[in-house]
Order: sequence, then C-alpha cells, then structure tokens
Amino acid sequence: MNGQKNRYVSILKQKAGELGAVRELANGVWDGWNPLFELLADDGLDPAVTRQDVIGELSRSCRHGAVVFLDFDAISFLTANHIGEILTGLEQQGLVPVPVVTLSSNQNVRDAVSEFIADREHRAGVRLFFNEPGENTAANIDALIAAVGINIANSHLFVDLEFIDSDYLPTVNAAFPAIVGLLPHLMQWGTTTVVGTGFPRILEIPGGGNAQVPRTEWEFFNAIRVQFAQQVQRLDFGDYAVTNPQLIENL
Repeated sequence: MNGQKNRYVSILKQKAGELGAVRELANGVWDGWNPLFELLADDGLDPAVTRQDVIGELSRSCRHGAVVFLDFDAISFLTANHIGEILTGLEQQGLVPVPVVTLSSNQNVRDAVSEFIADREHRAGVRLFFNEPGENTAANIDALIAAVGINIANSHLFVDLEFIDSDYLPTVNAAFPAIVGLLPHLMQWGTTTVVGTGFPRILEIPGGGNAQVPRTEWEFFNAIRVQFAQQVQRLDFGDYAVTNPQLIENL
C-alpha cells in the first residue's frame, strides 16, 4: 500500500450500500484506508455484464489512484480471461487493483491473478481464514505462492478471523499464537493485516430500542498487536465495517 504507515482495511461486499458509503467518503480518508471488495454477481449473468458492472461500480465509488484489494472467489465461475479483463479495466479507470487469492481459489482465479501480476511486481494479496491452518498449512501456502508467482516482499497477507463471538474472545486470544506459528514467511510479507468483526449476522433490536455491539475485533487486535507486530514487517488492522462476513440472501 502507499508508504510505510499502518493502515486500516475494510472488507466490503460489492453491494449498493457499501459502494454508496465508499463513494461518500471524504477524500482524506483514503490517505489511511483501503477497501478489500468481495466481488459479487449472479452466475447466470453474461460475463460481459459482470465485467462492466464491477468496473463501473468500483471506478465510480473509489478515489482515483486508490489501491483496491479484490477477492474473486464468489465470482469464480468467470474464466481467467474475464477476471483479467476486470483487473485491467479497473487499472484503465485509474485504480490500482491488487487481486487477492485464498487457499480455496479455483484455477481460473489463480491463472488470472498469476498473469496479471507477472509484470506488476508480482504483487498480490493472500487471504487466510482463521479456521484453515493445520498440519499442511505451510506447504499449502507455499504451493499457492509458487503457483501464482507471488513476490512475498511486495505482497499482503490477510489473517481473517471473520466473526469473533465475544463469548469466545479469550479462547481466540489464547489460540492465536499457535495458529500464526503455522504460517510461513511472516516477517517477509510487505504488510500483514488482522481482520475480524463482532457484528452479528442478525442484529436483534427491540422495537424502539437500541443495541450495543462489542468491537471484539478491536479488543482482539489490541490484545495481540504488541507481540504480533514483532513477528511481521508491518501490522495493519481490518474489519468488516458494520456487516457480518456471512451474506444474508433475500433480506
């Protein structure tokens, strides 16, 4: 990302509410903030329409020249060529798209990202979910890095805890050192961002009442930041804004 200062990352769905909020941001917010968009589309849509929608919506919403992280896993029905066209189209509109891959990204996504970053300093993001690490984690991550051709020093690691239930926060705090101990090359990544949220899937508010949602992601980050910051090149904070990671259909 821009410069060496710590930054704030929001994981956002590519939906009208989120896009509208990004569009309304004060210009100066972008100096310390970047979005990671989970791209969405109906798999029955014409790929050309999907490409046009993604490019148009993001370029209208984001500041010119902004670094924008893009997770394609939810539209992995697109071919590698279609995904590549989205990335180059956003670039032509003045954004700096940085594609993000996960251990579950399919071959279309991996091929598109590999081709796109080949002449862009091999810069990408790797998003690892907290429930994924196991005995083969290091080998799986290394295989992903090699397959996509990622230059770790130029790239970004996202450690995503998704929803952090306040009842389980002490357990998550205790488990975190062992989990990150399974991750290879921690100190070599250009940036490492810890992401999570305490925002529930359904927010129950009594009629005419109010509700308080604990910022478990911020509590967690403050609990691990001092020790974990010594294990990485640069530690950034991320959340899901005021949404839950699980998309609610037909709301």
